[in-house]
Amino acid sequence: MPCKALHQVQRGSRRSGAPRGMTLTTFRDVPWDRPFYERAGFRVLGPDEIDQAVLAVVAREDAAGLRRAERVVVRIPLPPERIG
Repeated sequence: MPCKALHQVQRGSRRSGAPRGMTLTTFRDVPWDRPFYERAGFRVLGPDEIDQAVLAVVAREDAAGLRRAERVVVRIPLPPERIG
């Protein structure tokens, strides 16, 4: 994980009961955005993998000026909860 803060958010998401992982949107072609998340273990989702809730976020971002064509949705599985 390239960033301790990102790892902490990931662990917090797991504790909150996020069922499928942590999902976010980032810029498709900005050299430090998408590659950063991919190095951290995020995977770009295909159109058929993006649920309606995330599509609604993407639509709001598009309406706010973050053009959908320039964005990509990525997801990382959450680490298992450590016991002990």
